[in-house]
Amino acid sequence: MRPTLSTARLRLEPLAPGHAELLVELDSDPEVLRHILGRALSREESLAAFPLRMDPDADARGLGLWVGFQDSVFVGWWCLLRDADPTTAELGYRLPRSAWDRGLATEGSRAVLDHGFETVSLGSVWAETVDANLGSQRVLTKIALRRVSRSGEGVLRYVVNRAEWADFLMRELRKEAGWENTSGALAEAGHLAALGRELALPRLLGYRDALARVDLTDDAGDVADEVWRGRTAVRHGLELLGGEPAT
Repeated sequence: MRPTLSTARLRLEPLAPGHAELLVELDSDPEVLRHILGRALSREESLAAFPLRMDPDADARGLGLWVGFQDSVFVGWWCLLRDADPTTAELGYRLPRSAWDRGLATEGSRAVLDHGFETVSLGSVWAETVDANLGSQRVLTKIALRRVSRSGEGVLRYVVNRAEWADFLMRELRKEAGWENTSGALAEAGHLAALGRELALPRLLGYRDALARVDLTDDAGDVADEVWRGRTAVRHGLELLGGEPAT
């Protein structure tokens, strides 16, 4: 079963029948569907599509569609749709215009990707957009998906696998340590550890080795603080993994 997911600003609830009218309203805006259908959906069309969005088999695997709220205000939906290949899933999202350009698409997508890789143990996640949808392309690249193909019709396919996701988490950990965000660095170390020892351990140890090589002789304090935050996050990650391997 899919859990409710939370971020700093969002609460993502598994899709339920009570959400149907929210999706009807979202689908009624032709601008929202401009790059998908080129037109709005009628109320009847949206309601007819709703049962297809309620996929019990996907739900049993922890996949499906989540409806997002910010301070109880509906801000769109995000999904991980099951694929014929059980090791992968399709990422999707749809937000009302009132929620555009606020970083919410990226924030919600990050939450469902964390869930997909950590809880569902997916091997990869893919997504599709089109040439004209530059906003969606920016969202996908921000969350580590890389473009792998373009169809003759201008459909772009993006993919991220588990190893690439682990590299992304490591970059985010280092970024949070540099931004004086100890709690953020600890959170990223936790996400990295949740991927398992094979992926997390060499990255954490590599970062620790890099921190050990930083020359703090003439440092005024900022770099030393960053190193301390990084080391603290690494220790946290290693503890979650059960410690370092025996030597």
